[in-house]
This record gives sequence, structure tokens and C-alpha cells, in this order.
Amino acid sequence: MKVEITEGGDFKFIPRYESVSHRDWEALRKCYDLSQERYVGTVDGCIACMWGLVPTTLLSNRAYIWLFHNHLVEDHKFAFIRHSQRQVERMLKVYPEIYGDCVVSNETGHNWLRWLGAEFGPQNGAFTPFTIKASNG
Repeated sequence: MKVEITEGGDFKFIPRYESVSHRDWEALRKCYDLSQERYVGTVDGCIACMWGLVPTTLLSNRAYIWLFHNHLVEDHKFAFIRHSQRQVERMLKVYPEIYGDCVVSNETGHNWLRWLGAEFGPQNGAFTPFTIKASNG
């Protein structure tokens, strides 16, 4: 098994997952296109996850993080846990504050984010906002 994280480049958004609606796939494509930085995680060449950072302004030190993942991340969670910590450290050097939203019912996501240093705000509908800050920021 080979787990890799690579910088995302041009990516053809062809719906590949039955579990992802066309509407959600379109939202994912828009997030990908808006991102200043974007990454793709693979397991043996198959997409397991992708994420990106969308700065609030062109010169901002804050960025919104979005993430798509499928069962491959859960199937290989220990490899992805190691990678995620390194990626967050790297991202915080560029953007000292990263914020996003986690689905309220996603207990695994909340635990993972908390382990990465996230602080959560009050629930907002189906989402819980979170922030991860650099230790010096």
C-alpha cells in the first residue's frame, strides 16, 4: 500500500462516487477552483481525499479549509493521521489561522480536528465551525 499526498493541479471533475451527488460534486469543484493551495491524497493511485485552502482575501493570513474524503481514508487512517499533522503544520506557516466547518454528526471528524488543535465554535445548523491557529499566531 502506498499513501501519497501531492499538490493538486488541473483535475477533471467527473463524478466517480455514487455516494456524492451531482450538486455536492459541483460544490467540490468550485472549492477546488477557488483554492490557492490544493492537495490530493491517494492510496495506490486511487483518490482517497482532496482539500484546499481558500484565503479570505488575496493578502489574508486566514484561509478556509475544505475537505473531501472517502472510505480509503478510514481504511488507512493511521497513514493519513501522520500525513495530516505534517500538512497542518505546513499550512499554518502560510496561513496562521485556518478555519472551516465540520458536519455536526461527524464525530470522527471532530475528534481528528481536535487532535490537530482545532477549537470549535457553537453549532450552526448542520455544521460546527472550527479554527486551528499557529502556536505563535
